[in-house]
Formats: sequence, structure tokens, C-alpha cells
Amino acid sequence: KIIACQTIEQYETDGIGSACADDKFYSQFNGKTQDNYSEIDAISGATITTNGYKTAVSKVFDTIKIIEGVS
Repeated sequence: KIIACQTIEQYETDGIGSACADDKFYSQFNGKTQDNYSEIDAISGATITTNGYKTAVSKVFDTIKIIEGVS
């Protein structure tokens, strides 16, 4: 389960993709699991950025599986 997300730095378009660095966006991941992490509200006009965050979260879950020795 995700307990917290944070954007360290971003280079997205101000007012569009930059909204993904806001706590209102990435806090949607808190409490999500591998089964439902993609069930978040996208930011209008920032679909690519939103999908990038989903991909990053997916890679975290994949990494945890590797660490735990689960395939």
C-alpha cells in the first residue's frame, strides 16, 4: 500500500503539468495498492504527465516485488 508520494522536482508546463507536483494530485495515490493505484483523477490537459506518474508508481510496485523475491 502506498503511504506517501512526493514530487521532488518537475519540469512541466506551468499551470498544466506542473499541477501534478501539487499535493492535491499526488496525495490521491496515498492508500492505493497495486490493484487500484491507477484509479486517480487525471489533470485536465496533462494526460501525458498523469500517465507518467502512474508509470512511476507501477515501477515502484515492480521494484518491491524484485526486492521481496516475488516474480
